[in-house]
Amino acid sequence: MSLLFTLQTAKKIESVNKRNNKRGFGSTFAYKAYRDGWYLDIMVGTSGKQNSHGDRRLCVDIISYRKRLLDRDNLWASCKPILDGLKHFGMIRDDSEKWIDLACFQFLNEDGGEKTVINIYDQPPTRP
Repeated sequence: MSLLFTLQTAKKIESVNKRNNKRGFGSTFAYKAYRDGWYLDIMVGTSGKQNSHGDRRLCVDIISYRKRLLDRDNLWASCKPILDGLKHFGMIRDDSEKWIDLACFQFLNEDGGEKTVINIYDQPPTRP
């Protein structure tokens, strides 16, 4: 197992419900604004370079450190814009299960510091 890419950002994963409530239920504008924010962070993290890992299936871990935890399905749904950004910048071939093994984790960070860490591996890491 080797780590191909890692990105740590102060941006937190927002609740899908919170995004929907900003501009109305299911707002396309809210989703695009959230997605574009992740695009920017990923672009900076990759130095704007397109990366290609070819036809390999990769493992993606998205780890959120939060003041307040999300429920599981909300966490996973909120990771979709991150995957879109990784695909856009060529870090993953596609966000389907054929091309990635996705794991989303969240941890309570009682000191108040919220952040997100994205790791891409060429093989599945040993997970608890």
